[in-house]
Order: sequence, then structure tokens, then C-alpha cells
Amino acid sequence: MTNDPEIRNKELIDQLASVTADFCKPGILKEKAASPLLYSDIKTILHAVADKASVISPTLRLMKNHGVQLDLAQILIQNPPSHTERLEDWYYKIFKDDNICIIIGQLAGYFSDIVSRIKGIHPTLSNTVQDPFLTLQPSLLMGDYDFTPFGIHEDGYGVSVIHFHLGPCSKYMTFWSRDLLSELTGSSERFYASNPRHQRSYSSLIPLGETWCIEPGDVFYIPEDMPHIGHATGFSASFMIILERLTKSDWYGKALAQLLEHLENQQPLPNWLTDASKQFQQSVQNNSGIVPSHHPAKPPKTRE
Repeated sequence: MTNDPEIRNKELIDQLASVTADFCKPGILKEKAASPLLYSDIKTILHAVADKASVISPTLRLMKNHGVQLDLAQILIQNPPSHTERLEDWYYKIFKDDNICIIIGQLAGYFSDIVSRIKGIHPTLSNTVQDPFLTLQPSLLMGDYDFTPFGIHEDGYGVSVIHFHLGPCSKYMTFWSRDLLSELTGSSERFYASNPRHQRSYSSLIPLGETWCIEPGDVFYIPEDMPHIGHATGFSASFMIILERLTKSDWYGKALAQLLEHLENQQPLPNWLTDASKQFQQSVQNNSGIVPSHHPAKPPKTRE
């Protein structure tokens, strides 16, 4: 395997495209590629968080059930792991058995090496994590949190996720179609079992969805527009690359803003039309812009 991260990541994306119908459905690569972020890097990140973050930093969230726990964020900041203790031992020492989920976003601010390590994940990105049509958000999710605290959810229109599972424990990801979720719960996009208005438990809904087993070393793709929930079987960590694409409404908004700017500066409209057309064509060419609202392909029922 090549040591060049850009070549390695391009190969990874090609493989992932082949198992996800060109990123239109969930798919998994079983121990096929090295993660850009290593399990051993996490302590370095946690120490950087302790140095730079605050309890109200948007890049740091500690969640229990579906609520943000500011007091626990303060505990993390004041008590990063020592260089000699195992990460999972530190976690249980600090958080006991409280099913805490730690989410650290915008990792480049805490671990600058990640920018060079994710080269090649998208053809328009080299020395940065964003361009006018696509933003990559390297993030870390870790803990022994049972079910992910976002409930059954979608990650947002125009948002998909490449998920590198670092372990040590396995986890599961379950998907439902919007129509099925609405039929089962009365909600087509988000469902919290802890909501007293909801009469179903996650455990009762999971057999009715499509579940994937994600083991350490696996790479998993979560497409947009598919409600899902993760289930941890113990302490584990996952490195995620969140892809936020330019949607139609985003593009129209950018074009309208440019039109108003041209009018305010009394510039001729043909220039605006040319600029807007170029941006539209570049967005389509990048395959990171005008995305379908529904995916035609449906994943298989169950995968191991």
C-alpha cells in the first residue's frame, strides 16, 4: 500500500463508490483502508482540546441522551488523559457508566496534520478542507453511549458522512426509509425514544430497519436523506469526514447575492450571468453541488 495519503485516499474513494452505487446508498469496506486519523492520535487531540476549548466551544459537545452536558465538558477540559493510561480507562474513570458521547468537530483546529492526511478524499481539495462548493468537516465521535444521542435522525440536506471506525468495540448502524419511519413513529426525519409522546423504543424499531455491523478498521458511508441511528456495544471511537455539499437553495442564494452586488455596484448584468453560469457548471462538474433530493437505490435488508 502506498504511503502517499492523496493516492491512498483516492483509491479508497473509488472503492467506496463501487459499494455505495456512487454514494447513493449505505456501504461498507471491511478492513480495506487505513484511517487518516489513528486511535493513538486521540490523546493528542484531547490535550489540544484541554488547551484551546471552552465549555461553550461549538467544536466540543458532550451529550447524554439527547442533551448537551456543559458540566461534563468542563470535566473533560480539566482532566485530559495521561500519556500512560488507556483511552477507555480514562473515559470510564471520568464519566463512570453515564453513557456519554463525546463529539469534537473541526479537528483541524486541534490536530493540524489531519488536513494533509485527508488529501484526495475529494478532487477539488488539496491543502484545505473547503472550496466554494464543498466543505469537509473532520470530526471525532467517541464513548460508550449506547444509542447515539441524536436519536433516529438525518444528518441534513446535502450532508453525507464517511465513517472510519477505530474501535476497540464494534458498533451497529440501522437505517429506515422516511416512509417506513413515518409509518412506525409518526415522524419521517427524527425520533427520540426518550420523548414521552413517542411510544416506541429503539430496540423495538431496529428489527424493522436495515442494520450494518461496523467493526474496527471498517469504513462506512452514510448517505444523505436516510434516517439512521448508531448503537455502541462498548467504548469506541470513530473518525468522521462530514461532507457538506452546496445544495440548490445554497446555489440560488449565492447567485442572488451576486446579482444584488452587481446591481449595487452598477456592473453590467452579462458579467453576473457569466459568473453564475461558471459557478453552476463547476458545481456540477465537482459532483458536490446540485444533488438529488431522493436516492433511487435502496440498500439490502441486512449486512454483516
